[in-house]
Amino acid sequence: MKINKALIAGILGVVLVFNTFLIANLTDKVSDLENRLDYMNSDISSGISRAESAVFNLQSELISRIEKGESLLSYSDSKVGYLDGNINISIKAVPKEIASDEKVFIAIGENKKSATTQNGSEYTADFIVEMPTKVVPTIIFESSGSTRQETLPEIDVNRTLILNYECIWGDPYWENEGEVQVDQENMFTIIFYKENRQFAEIIDEIETVKLIVIDPVSDREIGSKFMEKTDSTSEYFLKELSPSAYNLDMEEFYKNQGTFEIWVEVTTDSGLRYKDGVASFQRDTSTSFSEGGQGYLNPVWD
Repeated sequence: MKINKALIAGILGVVLVFNTFLIANLTDKVSDLENRLDYMNSDISSGISRAESAVFNLQSELISRIEKGESLLSYSDSKVGYLDGNINISIKAVPKEIASDEKVFIAIGENKKSATTQNGSEYTADFIVEMPTKVVPTIIFESSGSTRQETLPEIDVNRTLILNYECIWGDPYWENEGEVQVDQENMFTIIFYKENRQFAEIIDEIETVKLIVIDPVSDREIGSKFMEKTDSTSEYFLKELSPSAYNLDMEEFYKNQGTFEIWVEVTTDSGLRYKDGVASFQRDTSTSFSEGGQGYLNPVWD
């Protein structure tokens, strides 16, 4: 019996040593496989990155070649204007070459017009479009045996005619030195900036700016008053964007208790109209604050 126990103990010892060796060997193999997998993943990721970079470079090259060498036009331009309630789109194009039997057309959607030319090189066409809309002009060359065409950049009419603004509450630094100071605490000023927007044919002159105070709970108008144009030559203003500043003393509106929104309604000399909320204020026995900021106004299309 003692011999059997010793034999069994010896066998178990050998098995234990063998298992330990086997586990260590398997651990090394697993670690080696993990390292190989990490290397493969890294190699695959590098390959994907190289492929993505190659595709991007090829795409950029193709776009550049299309823009520089494959365009049918050496020059094109689109302008948006507004007059007497109409949105006018004027398209100009100078073809690189035109066959003797080709006719030139310009189209916006289904509206296709024969382009006119005075010197044989620049072709134009004018359109009246409805709002809201995005305009995609197309230049078409037609002959008896073939048709060529090129699509021009899309025109977002709303974006072209937006009016940028900035509101100031009671800030003294927009005043010019030496001017008669007013009660800045009650003064609300709005500045309109006319950016050099792509496609804009002209920059409208503002005719009137009316301030409207609204109770947002009842959506009721508390009162309104036309704002006065004020000096905008201060260094504070962005002169390169042709600022126009208007202000109003808000004292009579501060007599109302509660929270109120300030809207402005703007009209231009071409007949465009803008109307939206731009600021707010609160007045009661314990709290008083004013909020403004900057943004842009979209035209109102009746």
